[in-house]
Amino acid sequence: IRLTQDSPTKAASQRENMTQLGGRNINAIWAKLKADNLPNKKQQDTQEATKPKTEVPAGAGRVATATARAAAAAQPEVLSGFKDVDEAETVLKRTTNALTEGDQSRRRAAIRSLASSLGACEDVDLRTDVFVEVVAKHLLRRFVDKNEKCRELAIVTLIENIEVCKEDAVESLLPYCVPVLLERLNMTGGTETRGLVEIGAELLQASHVNRVDITDFSRIAKQRGSLVETSEEVRLLLVKLLRAIIKYGKHALKPYAQDCCEILLVLSHDTFYEVLIECSKCLKEFAEAMDKKLWMVSKILLAGYAPNLSHRRQAVRIAALEAISPLVFTGGHEALLDLCSFRDPNVVPVRAFFGDDLKINYMGKLITDSCVKVRQALVRVVGSWLLELPERKDHESRLLPYVLSGLIDDSETVQAEALQILQSLGDLYVLDNAEDMKDKLYYLPDEAHAHGWMDGGVWKAIGDGHVPIPRPFEERPSLGVRLLVQQNFRGSLTALSKELSSWQEEPRLKAAKLLRIFLVCMEDYISSCLEKLLPALCQAYITEDKAIKKAVIDATQVLSWYADPSLSLSLLRARLSESFELKMRGSALSVLTSVVRGAEQVGTIGAHVDSLAKYVLDYDLAMTNDSILKKTAIEFCVAVSRACTRFGTEDALLDVVKALVLLSTDSLGNESSVGICSLAVESLRDLVGGMSGTLQRETLGRTIRAMCVEETFLENLLPELHVLSVCKIFLLIQDGVWSSSDCEACQGDLIHALTFFSCALESGPAFLPATMKQVVAVVSLLLQSVPDSVFDEAQRKAITEKIQQYALEHELDILPSKMAELLMS
Repeated sequence: IRLTQDSPTKAASQRENMTQLGGRNINAIWAKLKADNLPNKKQQDTQEATKPKTEVPAGAGRVATATARAAAAAQPEVLSGFKDVDEAETVLKRTTNALTEGDQSRRRAAIRSLASSLGACEDVDLRTDVFVEVVAKHLLRRFVDKNEKCRELAIVTLIENIEVCKEDAVESLLPYCVPVLLERLNMTGGTETRGLVEIGAELLQASHVNRVDITDFSRIAKQRGSLVETSEEVRLLLVKLLRAIIKYGKHALKPYAQDCCEILLVLSHDTFYEVLIECSKCLKEFAEAMDKKLWMVSKILLAGYAPNLSHRRQAVRIAALEAISPLVFTGGHEALLDLCSFRDPNVVPVRAFFGDDLKINYMGKLITDSCVKVRQALVRVVGSWLLELPERKDHESRLLPYVLSGLIDDSETVQAEALQILQSLGDLYVLDNAEDMKDKLYYLPDEAHAHGWMDGGVWKAIGDGHVPIPRPFEERPSLGVRLLVQQNFRGSLTALSKELSSWQEEPRLKAAKLLRIFLVCMEDYISSCLEKLLPALCQAYITEDKAIKKAVIDATQVLSWYADPSLSLSLLRARLSESFELKMRGSALSVLTSVVRGAEQVGTIGAHVDSLAKYVLDYDLAMTNDSILKKTAIEFCVAVSRACTRFGTEDALLDVVKALVLLSTDSLGNESSVGICSLAVESLRDLVGGMSGTLQRETLGRTIRAMCVEETFLENLLPELHVLSVCKIFLLIQDGVWSSSDCEACQGDLIHALTFFSCALESGPAFLPATMKQVVAVVSLLLQSVPDSVFDEAQRKAITEKIQQYALEHELDILPSKMAELLMS
């Protein structure tokens, strides 16, 4: 190669030719650009002169420069002015290329610039085309960016533009977005490599009940490993992106339905509660969009989201419940059996013989949830199933108790909503059975619109003010409601009986309250179920919890409004015998007392008052040393006495007085016994005080004659208690139960008492000193009240000598001389 040096003239000629290449003068063009963009020197001098002069501290220039640079970096570059897709691709090419740079700050700035550039485009159609054809694919590649902030910005940009472009953008992006989402929202590193949809399908195929076992599905799903996307915030944004795609791509989702189901099943096991809430909302919209097309996978989806019903956060529980609700309408209604923990009594699963057969009653946990919103959501969802589900007839007996449980809720809002749903169910029942009920509605009166026609007239008693309306009802339940509950009560009877007998207090309380609601709707149909209910109520009453006792008493009282008293008495009477434990006798007597009160309110107890008045004496309830049973017996006597006053005879009143006299007798002498006896005295005073003067004297005389019959001890009373009871009759005069004039009017009966004491001292056993003190006091009172013409001197001397002789024989502390002095005074 020969190197030669050109002359200066030749080099200058070449440079001139280059500057004028193509017929254009490059120097002139460059000078024009500089003139257009650089500020004019004169303008700069003028602006500087007009600016106010301020003192600038040292170092302020460097700070201002740094601040300006930071502001410039934070402000994204907006590239606008493109008129079509090709021009936009040219304008944005440098920005899209920056998305692959190694500097993460450059990548973040590029994503912001793309978002701002798309946002500056006012033409929605042009923005849609540019977003789909130029920007979207570059943003999807950033979903795997190592920097979390870059992934967040890319997802947010996609969501914002989908919300603006809507259906036009989503339908074009579905083939790209769904695979990327499936890759990022998936699990890896586990021992199980199959997809969750495939696992659920195999469990469903192997099940003999045509359902996906929730426990097995959750156990196998945990073997899939951990989530690919480790950032909780990014996963939340990815779910929001999926929700936006489902929202605007409803008509094009069918080819990608399986991938969406796989994503949603994976998300159901996420550990971040906000992701669980968002994916539950996403599933709800997905189910509503796909409708019947989810028939084959709805059970799998329901099994995946069912465990979230017991999540520790209330918002997750509510979102999961609302997501499961549409799945029931799209083929998942059979899974309601698993949500209710239903077990077929005639089928025993093979796995129960070899391991655990765990069943969780998710709906039972929700209806007893501590959060009002959760309980309200359950009542609303169950109501929609019962009203709108085509297969509602198959699930009425299992779902209806949850609506009725809303009527016993502590929140009035839940009660009102449950009552409204129940009324709608009643109207629907009448509509479904219009032909069968036409004659009954037309010919029979309102009070006959039930299973039978009650003799007591409960709702007539409510109208008269004798019976309060059971809350939360404001009127008698409609015919449809009553027939619906009556038809489905048998399915709940066994469960209610078991819950009432449960060792846990909370289930017993809920069961007793729920039973009261059932009874209001059942009316006299409940008579056929007393064999199971009354023993269960007696068992439920054995507790120290006052709330449970009150709930049991309230339920029993409502039961007695509608049931025939003879049936209740025959079932409870046997439990009063001594063959039962004291606790069972006490609970049975308490339930019986409530039955008497309720039947007395509606007027059905009249024919049984005479037999009830003898229960305390016939079953030795007055001779017990148990203070609780004794107190219950007093309450029973008070209830019977009210019924006697309204319906009974004088013989029944006499039996009640005798029972209260025995119950007021203190045979123990301890503090608790004294309190119980005082209660009996107070009850006896109220009973006698409500009688006329003639009836008071007659009752006193008949009571003395009944206790001192034939001057011998009664067979069903111990001698000690018998003597103390006779003493108590006359000591009650001092307590104000009877007046002295009543005692003087019964002089003939007083002779019987003196004769009884004489025979008791002669033929009876050794009495306690305390008993003898009462005998001395009562005999002294009687000798003062009886005139000499009726009880002469010889008879007085004879009884005095017997007391003296008895005191000497048994070495009493009271001296015989003082006792004789007392008796002869």
